[in-house]
Amino acid sequence: MGYEKGTNTREQLIEHSKAIFNEQGLNVTLNNIASSLGITLGKLTYHFATKDLLFLAIAEEYEKKLSEIRSKDQLKTMNLSNLFQTTSIVMDLQYEYRCAMRYFASSSRKQLDLATHTTKSFQSRKVSIFNLLYAIVANGELKISILEEEKFKVFLFTFTCLFTSWPVNLEIYDESDNYSDIKPVYLKGIFSTFIPYLTPKGEDSMRNLNLLD
Repeated sequence: MGYEKGTNTREQLIEHSKAIFNEQGLNVTLNNIASSLGITLGKLTYHFATKDLLFLAIAEEYEKKLSEIRSKDQLKTMNLSNLFQTTSIVMDLQYEYRCAMRYFASSSRKQLDLATHTTKSFQSRKVSIFNLLYAIVANGELKISILEEEKFKVFLFTFTCLFTSWPVNLEIYDESDNYSDIKPVYLKGIFSTFIPYLTPKGEDSMRNLNLLD
């Protein structure tokens, strides 16, 4: 792992733990991680008393990097082409942090810290997605009907499910495929949620991206 004794900062523990979970799966214990890193369990639990708290820290690192991507995105004129580029970048980030996405997907409401984080993140995403759709409607690529309450709820459900659950799908159903090979399929699937609401301009944009037959 390239871990050096004496450099077990919180950030380094997060990075190395993330790599171990990605490589070996979610059943790895804190004791396993400490052993892999060549440190005592106490040194690890000093920073992360439980496995949930370790995954929460990994998720927070993901959210931080995601915010940096969003900040850059705010400088762009939002349209389907720019959204496609951003989605591709976010998927690469999700793949890097896939262990956390899988762990949160398998967690229960009884895991209060994880549940609170998930709810807070979803509410933030909900507002961001609505604003994103509003901008693309204003650009003339989506019909305004997508912003209607019931239609937005349906779109939000399908879009967020596809955009957040694909790492789980990759592990369960497409485990024999390399991420780079299956990524275009997942991207096309995510963007298929826009099809019912495309304007003629939006259809042209999707065709140019090879997302519409």
